[in-house]
Amino acid sequence: FSQFVVIEDAALNYNLYTFSDDVTPEEAALMEPMSVGFHGAFSTNPKPGEHIVVLGAGPIGLSAAAGLIGEGIKDVVVVDINDWRLAKAQELGAKTINTSKQDLATSLVEYFGTVDYYGHPIPNVDAFVDAAGAAPLFEQVFKMAKPDARFAIVAVYKQEVPVSFGDMMGKELKIIGASGYTHEDIARVVDHIEKKKTPIATMVTQVYKLDELPKAFETAIAANETIKVVVDLTE
Repeated sequence: FSQFVVIEDAALNYNLYTFSDDVTPEEAALMEPMSVGFHGAFSTNPKPGEHIVVLGAGPIGLSAAAGLIGEGIKDVVVVDINDWRLAKAQELGAKTINTSKQDLATSLVEYFGTVDYYGHPIPNVDAFVDAAGAAPLFEQVFKMAKPDARFAIVAVYKQEVPVSFGDMMGKELKIIGASGYTHEDIARVVDHIEKKKTPIATMVTQVYKLDELPKAFETAIAANETIKVVVDLTE
């Protein structure tokens, strides 16, 4: 939270990136969280026409959904328990499910249909991006996964999660860890923001000046109708 910072080995397109003048500070400030979301979403190698589910409608989950939608993958569902956050996902172009009010499996079938697994219909979901870090939710989706489904774990778990190796082997499921981001991820995010592929600025829910820094932290910690809090140093 300084007006100036020292950057070791500073170099363009290495640890410095530029934006055109029509990119707002609020949009540019989303580059880092969006890169995390992009890295998680695209670690599953999604393809247009596939059905993708993002667990969690926080900054990383919304960034993952925006990245997928911006790259032409339109069948994206975001799962959360907060209607206000899910409305943000809808603004980005995602379908939504509130698991505090809707049955997850039933709702996924309504969106994507089913595939047959030894006589049992299961939701036709190709990949899950876990940005929620909720063990019961992950266990639920893992059990309902169809053969060859992929899972990207971008959430930070604080406890171990039981995984059925029998299901993993029998269905040939794939679990991929996704941490941080690469230059390629950042480049794609810069392109996304420059071309305004989705209205990502909707994720910036509060903006404070530097002399309001304590209030900015209080707002972020309270997490009440908050996605991304920004401290504006441009003035």
